[in-house]
Amino acid sequence: TLLAASSQAFAGATLDRVEQKKELVGVLMESYPPFSFLNDQNQLDGFDVDVAKAVAQKLGVKLRLETPSWDVIAAGHWSGRYDICICSMTPSKARAEVFDFPVQYYASPAVIVVNAKDDRIHGAKDLSGKKVGLTSASSYESYLNKNL
Repeated sequence: TLLAASSQAFAGATLDRVEQKKELVGVLMESYPPFSFLNDQNQLDGFDVDVAKAVAQKLGVKLRLETPSWDVIAAGHWSGRYDICICSMTPSKARAEVFDFPVQYYASPAVIVVNAKDDRIHGAKDLSGKKVGLTSASSYESYLNKNL
């Protein structure tokens, strides 16, 4: 997964704005554990939150995290409202039109999970012609539909 910054990445206007305001405004999901979630103290927590904190610290600026809907995050076109998305977004051709993906900070490969008692499935080819479950409109659906 990559760090995404709405067009212009961390160069030019975005970085200038962050340095001038002394604040990095990041977006992420509030219910995507273990990457980002609300903890028992109702505070944002998780791997992506830690990465965002490290980026802000490296830049020497304050971090402000916001949690708009995924539709708002994924649409891009933030018009300076947000600076960065550290939110497990998979790069795609469509997303590359509105985002730069400058840094990969982890990889999350897909896996096949089957019932331990099912000895018919040993690999991806064994799924041919079978129904599979996945999250709709996800990267995995795009991959299976050969759109990624």
